[in-house]
Amino acid sequence: MRLVQMFAAATRSANDLRLVDKASRLGYFLADQSEEAIFMAMIIEGEERIEAPIGKVWAALNDPDILKECIPGCESLEKNSDTELAAIVTLKIGPIKAKFNGEVELKNLKPPHSYTIQGEGKGGIAGFAKGGADVTLKEDGADVTVLTYEAKADVGGKIAQLGSRLITSTSKKLAGQFFSAFNEKVSGS
Repeated sequence: MRLVQMFAAATRSANDLRLVDKASRLGYFLADQSEEAIFMAMIIEGEERIEAPIGKVWAALNDPDILKECIPGCESLEKNSDTELAAIVTLKIGPIKAKFNGEVELKNLKPPHSYTIQGEGKGGIAGFAKGGADVTLKEDGADVTVLTYEAKADVGGKIAQLGSRLITSTSKKLAGQFFSAFNEKVSGS
């Protein structure tokens, strides 16, 4: 209850937004009486072993056509520049189905070993998601690449009202679907 009170106070005062940030970094689900004040933070980590050389995996991670085929619910993915993408993705999370319009930026590029992907998607009345992921590629022999990722996301609005278990399990499922499809596409298996 204390966090709910802190969050309610923080939403009324811009100077206290650091309380919301601190609580989200600690993984707390915060709620207030108003719909706008529903907020949840999560971390998703994973690893995928891909039967392909590191250069091929890096190229695929930067290819909008391959990414579009692998992202669950992706309707469009357009490259605005070498480091910026725009996407439209339709997702169903529990009883809520929403179309998200999002912008993605690639940062900290260290080809062909790592980058950070940051983005934000808005799903209208359903809510929003924003966050980022650190993606790292490591060679494991001549024709095998190990991809690891650590993603941090903040979710707000009606989607966050569904609860942390459903949001986290759905997010892990979607990440699993993406990396499984990506692995299949890149390794050709």
